[in-house]
Amino acid sequence: MAKVYFRFNLQKDIENWWDACNSSFMGVDWKLKIPKYVRSKIVGKDKGVAETFLKKYLKQRYNPNSKFVKKFKKEIPGYWKQREKEIFKRIEKITKKQVWRKLPRAKALSVLSCKINNSFLHTLNKFRG
Repeated sequence: MAKVYFRFNLQKDIENWWDACNSSFMGVDWKLKIPKYVRSKIVGKDKGVAETFLKKYLKQRYNPNSKFVKKFKKEIPGYWKQREKEIFKRIEKITKKQVWRKLPRAKALSVLSCKINNSFLHTLNKFRG
């Protein structure tokens, strides 16, 4: 079975937060899942202005001592272990390729919106194969 490594990507996460606040996906208004203070700095704002705010905000969130990172490190291994087989089956169904041949990459996003698969908080981003 393949092994998946989760890595944070600040730029991808900035784009994801901006998209979540300025569009809807699958009929869900994702901005309602974002704290009001943060939402007020992103909704309807120019992408460059929002990016400046989000860089600072998300760098604090990504701090190794932040509650978010501590919770992520504590909870994701158990979550992943419980769902690993199901997730790989879904990937194989979508890609029509066996996952174990190549190592998939995952991107960890800190907002519950992703246009790839919104049912898994830390969604799979790119497959090699």
